[in-house]
Amino acid sequence: MIKTTSRSGKSRLPPRDPKGGRPPRSVAAKLGAHILDTALEQFIRQGVEATSMEAIASAASVSKRTLYARFGSKMDLLVASIEYGVAKHLNPLSSRSAEGSLRERLLDVGARFLDLALKPEVIGLEALVAWVAKEQPTFRKVVHERGVDMAIAIVEQILEDGARRGEVVLKDKAFTAAFVLDALVTVPRDRIVVSMRLGDTKAAKGAYLQGAVDLILMGLSPRSE
Repeated sequence: MIKTTSRSGKSRLPPRDPKGGRPPRSVAAKLGAHILDTALEQFIRQGVEATSMEAIASAASVSKRTLYARFGSKMDLLVASIEYGVAKHLNPLSSRSAEGSLRERLLDVGARFLDLALKPEVIGLEALVAWVAKEQPTFRKVVHERGVDMAIAIVEQILEDGARRGEVVLKDKAFTAAFVLDALVTVPRDRIVVSMRLGDTKAAKGAYLQGAVDLILMGLSPRSE
C-alpha cells in the first residue's frame, strides 16, 4: 500500500479498502496520529464550526464510524487534536540542548521558541484553544500551563547551568526563567504580529534577541551584586 501526500506536504494514509475489514497492522499503528494530524489541519484551515466529522473522515481516508469509535464526538476530537499539536511542536524542543556559553544558549533557545511561536499552525492552535475555552473555561489554562511550563523548565535548566559556572547569580529561578521567556519570545512576537514594530526576518529577530539577552545578562551578572 502506497501513501499519498496532501497539498500541505503531510503524508496521508491510502484510501481504505471498499471491501472493509481491518487495516494492516503497520497502518493501524499510525492511524491515531494520522487522524489527529488531519483533524488539526482541517480545524485550523476551515474553523471549528465549518469543519464536520464527515470532512475530517474524508480528508483522513477513514470512515466516520472510525472517528466516533476513537473519539466519541467532534469536541473530543478537537481537544485531542489540540493536545496532539501542542505536544508535536514542544516535545522536539525539550530534547535539544545547545552547547556553549549562557549567552549562546539563550540566543539559541530564544530563536527556536520565537520561530515556533510565529508558525501559522501554532497561531492556529492558539485560536482553537480560545474557541474550546468558550465551552470549557479551564481548557485554555490547562493547555497554556502545559506548554509554558515546559518552555520555562527548559530556560530554567539553561540558567541553572550558567549559575553553576558562575556566569550569573540566580536568586529566583522560576521568576527569572518566566521573565526571560517573555523577553525573548512574548515581547518580540507581539511586536511582529500585533504592533508590527519588528520585522519577521532573521536579521531583525537576531538583532532583537542579541540586545535582549545582553540586557538580561547584565542584570544577572555577578558584578551587578
